[in-house]
Amino acid sequence: MPQLLLEMVPPTRNEGVAGLEQKLAYIQEVASASPLEAVNIPEIHPESSHDKGAVRQNRFEDRMEPRQFARHIRETCGLECIVNHVVVHTPELQFKDWLRQTREEFGIGQVVFVGGEHHDVSYPGPDVCKANQIARELLPELRIGNICIPSRKDEARRVKQKCHSDVDFFTTQIIYEFEGLWAFFENLQSAGSISQTFYISFCPLSSERNLEFLRWLGVVFSPQLSERLQADTGKMQQRSCEQILAIWQQLKGHLEQSELDLCINLCPIGKVSSALCRQLAFQLLKEYEASDSV
Repeated sequence: MPQLLLEMVPPTRNEGVAGLEQKLAYIQEVASASPLEAVNIPEIHPESSHDKGAVRQNRFEDRMEPRQFARHIRETCGLECIVNHVVVHTPELQFKDWLRQTREEFGIGQVVFVGGEHHDVSYPGPDVCKANQIARELLPELRIGNICIPSRKDEARRVKQKCHSDVDFFTTQIIYEFEGLWAFFENLQSAGSISQTFYISFCPLSSERNLEFLRWLGVVFSPQLSERLQADTGKMQQRSCEQILAIWQQLKGHLEQSELDLCINLCPIGKVSSALCRQLAFQLLKEYEASDSV
């Protein structure tokens, strides 16, 4: 059985207690029907579009600090959390303080380190590989994750470098096309066998607005897939889930003999109901069990 994460962005400051309670209720509803390993909490920063043709509909809003959100989740839902942190914005000494506080004061044992948006910018903090090394030396027991963007040029090389810096797992960008993901895995394994855990990120679509925002985030949709998803907006949720299940089925079939450990990171972005999220989690886990029994 693959491990299952639920990715949940913290509530905005403007949403207050009501927004927090709504998020916690959503998590509890999904957890009541799915064996969640943890809640994966992104750290949201202002950023530019990753697709020149896509437009963000809503303005950026400041959100609750991920570690504070994690504390509420653990106290209310009894679930462990993975906290993401954009390390390049935190100078090294402050980063070490952040690590100690995260482990000792918040009791968080799993983190995902994220790099900068622009490669040509000089940031005050360490890059991801350096952050991995600092964290491993300071807190050997910490479970360390990094981000993987299979559609990015030369990503297999980047991931191999991160593997050498003692990372434990990767979470991918949201995936909607199998071919690019499979090409990445082939490139990754071309130089030799790699034993690593990858949480493949999936997001069911709730509307055309939702699709546009995913494009803005840099999620890859082929013209053919976009046309099929938008051909009947009333069937967009169903067709997006069918596409996700097809990708998962293909992955399991292609990587059966691999040493890679494939897991699931469910990312309900936008107005995706908890019922739809629960249903998709059930179908993905059922598909895994079916492929294992063959």
